[in-house]
Order: sequence, then C-alpha cells, then structure tokens
Amino acid sequence: MNTFRALSCLLTAACVMTPAVAAPATCQDDSFTLEIACATFEKAWEMMRNSGALEDISDARWDEMHERYQGPACDAETNAELREILNEMITSLGKSHFSLIPREASVEFVLGFEDDEEDVAAEDENETADEASDDDLMTSMGPGDGQTGIDLRLFDGEIRVARVAENSPAARAGVQAGWRVKKIRTFDFDVQSDRLKGIDPSSMEGYQASGMAQALASGDPGTAVPITFVDEHDQSHVIRVPVEANRGEMVTFGNLPAMPVITESMILDVQTLDSMGFEAHEGAKIGVIRFNCWMVPIMQPIAAAIESFRSQAVDAVIIDLRGNPGGIGGLSMGVGGHFLKEPTNLGTMKNRFGEMNFNTNPQTISQSGELVSPLDMPLYILIDSMSASTSEIFAGGMSEAGRATIVGRRSPGMALPAMAIDLPNGDVFYCATASFKLPSGTNVEGLGITPDLVIDLENNGETFRNDPDLSAAVSDHLAKINSPTTTHSGAK
Repeated sequence: MNTFRALSCLLTAACVMTPAVAAPATCQDDSFTLEIACATFEKAWEMMRNSGALEDISDARWDEMHERYQGPACDAETNAELREILNEMITSLGKSHFSLIPREASVEFVLGFEDDEEDVAAEDENETADEASDDDLMTSMGPGDGQTGIDLRLFDGEIRVARVAENSPAARAGVQAGWRVKKIRTFDFDVQSDRLKGIDPSSMEGYQASGMAQALASGDPGTAVPITFVDEHDQSHVIRVPVEANRGEMVTFGNLPAMPVITESMILDVQTLDSMGFEAHEGAKIGVIRFNCWMVPIMQPIAAAIESFRSQAVDAVIIDLRGNPGGIGGLSMGVGGHFLKEPTNLGTMKNRFGEMNFNTNPQTISQSGELVSPLDMPLYILIDSMSASTSEIFAGGMSEAGRATIVGRRSPGMALPAMAIDLPNGDVFYCATASFKLPSGTNVEGLGITPDLVIDLENNGETFRNDPDLSAAVSDHLAKINSPTTTHSGAK
C-alpha cells in the first residue's frame, strides 16, 4: 500500500475536505517537547529559505518571517499548536508545492478508516451489490498498490468517473464514464457536497480533491473496493470493484515509493474514426500516445510509437497528458525532440545552484537505427486539471514554440519540482526546490496552462463517455486538412 499511502498522505495533508491548513493531530504524543518544536520550526524555515524556489523573497523578509514565527513556534506545547503556526508561515508564501504533512495524515487516519474489517464488511451487507460484484474477495480496508481501472475527477462539485480503462476490473464490473461517485467504502462524498461545489477543479485544491478520490478508489490486489455510483438516470449502483495488480513497470525515484509506469499508443484509422462519428478522408490515420507519469520507462515505448507513426504515415499525433502528475522534468526535452527539428527552449528552471534550460534534443535516429527527421505533422496535447509539473512544462513549452495545439481544461499550475523532508516532530515538510518560467517569461506556477481549445464540461457530465477532448482534437485536425492556412504545428 506504500504507493497510494504516500500520495494520499500528500493530498490529505493539504486538506482537500477541510479548510486550507493541514489537519491538526487528533492524538497527543508524550514525546513532544519545546526543544522538538523549536528544532522543527528552524528546519522548516531553513528548508524554505534554501529551497531555490523563492528567489523573489528578500533577506529582510526572511529575517522578518523568522522573528515573527520563531517565538510562537518554540513555545508551542503540542504538535497541533506547532502545526497551526507552521501552516500560517507556509501559507504566507502564497506558493504551491509547500505544505506540512502531519505524520498522522493518511487517508485511513483522516477519513476514519480505523474500523476493523468486520465492521466494514458488516456495513457492506446493509447495501445490495449489483450482480457484477465479486463477493468472494475480501473488502479493501484502504488505499493500496493495486488498481481498479477507474479514473476520477472533481467536476461541477462532484466526483465523476472520467475514464474506465479497457479490460480493467471496473470495465468488467460495468462501471461507466460519467457516473457520479457517491461513496467509497465508508466515505460519503455527498456529505462534502457544499465544500466540493466551492472548489475550482483546475486549482491546486481541485487537483488534490481529484487525487484523493483517485487514491481512495485503489486497494491491495486481491481485494474489492465497495463504491456507490449514481448513473445519468439517478439510479444507484453499489459495486464491489475488484482490485488487480498495477500494469506497467514499477520504478522508484528519489525518496518516493515505487510506482507503476504505463505507456500506451494506438492509431485511429478510418474505421475507428468512423466509429467515433467522424467522416475522414481515405487513408486517414491519427497516432495517439498516452502515459501516466514522466519516468524513464516511457522513453522506449514512445520511441517505438513514433517509429510506428512514421512508417504508417499518420496525419497527426495526439499526446494525452490528462491525469499525468509529472515526474522527471528532463524527459520533456527528449519527447519534444521527436517533434522539433532544431533544439528549442521549453523553459528555464532555476535553483540556488544555477539554472537549467529545457532545450529539446532532436531525435534523428530511429529505434531501429535509421537516420530520420523529427515528425512534422500536426501535434495536439491533451491536458486537464490533473496534468501537473512536467506535463505543464512540456505542454506550455511546446505551445510557445508554436509546435502544438493544446486541448482540454486548464492545468493546476503546479510546475515546480519538490521534495519531502522529515522534520524533528515526525511530520514531513513538502517543499519546492526550484522556480520555472516558460520561454516568454510566463510563470506557470499558480496559473497553469490554458488550452488553445478549451473543452467545457460544465453542463454536460455525459460528455465524459464520448471523450470530448480526444474528439475535439480529431475534429480540429480533420477540419484543417484542406485548409491552406494549416501549419506543421496544426495551429492556424
């Protein structure tokens, strides 16, 4: 369960369902002392000052901040008091990627998943499960390293099923994109409806809400997650969705737990486009690449997909970064090199050690060893409220280079690299380690990337079923094929 516990820890600590300060501890620690309180403050303050992401803050302001918060922090008698002071200091920065994560902050702890398995099972018996459920499996007690195949998003104040992976447990159980999620295990989202309705899905808080819902829908392989869905006819479906082992290659990075890396590609041919409701010209082909995070294992499958697209002469390429939270920023340079013939700057990252220019590396040798030129057909990049960090760097940089048309919804503006540091009181301090700006000087942090083609789902939850973002990219490309103003980027 390490992967999703770590992720949900970050999400929960940012208080998706509570005011914008980390949740205070609900238990006392006899080992807490004034010395620990003071040491915790000093380490958090030092990490912020030396993070490399706050170069716009003057030395005088840092000294003022230290003087203002040191006394109250060192006088704190409980972890709860200390956290309140530290969170006030962190909030004063006005930056994302800086947060205090209480050691108690796990989905299980904060959401009350302390009941034993019998209690959860007893509650399940009070609800009638659909025929698609698998009652031979043990009920999942909390988030885990397995997957159900459900992709969740905050949408119009509700948690919705944005995507159901093909051949996944959720697909076999009959779960449909567009359904509303009312309840996962014992956590009832309807209770939080007023709170959720006030959250912008493309804000950091919206990102966290979607992310925590996603974490809740996971479990340990071999168990089943009880979820109550509501369909478009307002009919409830109580389904125990089986959990399977994650597909893809498990990788580790830094001090993060192992995570699965999944890369998928396909070609939308005339027959497929016809099934989507499009009238395409004979021989039309559009390549699609989708990967869930920016980690090293994506590079070979992407290179193979590019080679396939080249050999089959696709008309356009769509890169789907929806739900991709980021990863290793440098990989954006290699992926961008498949689509740019000259080294092109995607942006600049600065920290206290210097700066790094994200210049693309033109890919001129194919996976089979042949000399080739980067692809020059139209490129579309799909993003949404869960496309963060490296996904924002790549989308923003390729857009400013005039090479890509961005489709979807505004990203959350969380482009900065970050790390998690243990504090003396047992909490974890999550902090950015650099600043980043696009070639134009635009700061992505807190603003996000606004698509060229904004797909508004505000008044039509059922559009999840039709994949409106993919459809919009396809429609835009097909409409431009015979246009004399079409460029190699696919943008007019």
